[in-house]
Amino acid sequence: MNNKNKILLIILTIITLITVPGYGDNGNQVHINGGLLQLPNEIVEWIEYSKEIFIAQTYEYEDDLYVFVSYGEKPTGGYTVEITDIDEKSDALEVVVNFTQPNPDDNVTHAITYPYDMKVVEPTDKEIIFIAEGSESYVPTLLYIDKLEPIVAGKKGIMVFEPAPESETGKSINFRGIANTFEGTVNYRIETLVGDELLEGYTTGAMMDWGYFEENIEIPNDAPSELSLIIFTYSAKDGSVEDEFEIPLTVK
Repeated sequence: MNNKNKILLIILTIITLITVPGYGDNGNQVHINGGLLQLPNEIVEWIEYSKEIFIAQTYEYEDDLYVFVSYGEKPTGGYTVEITDIDEKSDALEVVVNFTQPNPDDNVTHAITYPYDMKVVEPTDKEIIFIAEGSESYVPTLLYIDKLEPIVAGKKGIMVFEPAPESETGKSINFRGIANTFEGTVNYRIETLVGDELLEGYTTGAMMDWGYFEENIEIPNDAPSELSLIIFTYSAKDGSVEDEFEIPLTVK
């Protein structure tokens, strides 16, 4: 194969990545596991900020119930998610989801991917139960809120809805998001720009699933206006700080 053909093949591969199931959308048309769905704007936006985490959730919009399962951000291709069955029982709607992972010797795309699948069904008042098969034995679900909100910051098991980085807040900071951590704990502290700690606290989400948390953080009146909200967890193994990230804030 000459160099020109190699370049053409690379370009075609990139184009395919953008349009294959679960990897991208074109306006309101979203490619999902071999099909092209025309979706409302609100559903397309919901998919975009949901696909980055490993989660199963539903969203009732107008006259439809959207059943969505995402595998989160993956370092390569070869990961798949497929809703293989939706079975209506007398007291529940059972959703069977099959997950696959690439074998070490598989020839996969070396690019970040976001595998997911979605089905559209009639709304129901029954409990919805997700059953994982294949490479996973359990799929995390969303607890304590009806649907996922846009994520403004996060790392691993903690995703923040509010406050956004570089935003302005009052002396009472509304700290909201979802967490899937050891014992569900979300630790935080407020620091000045030079690293002086003003306060430390914690709130709780969930363990195994993604649980909603909300905490009002009261800033001392004599605190400077430029602060950082530091979010982290403590290791269950040795108590060290893990998965720390920072949200810069201006307090008025």
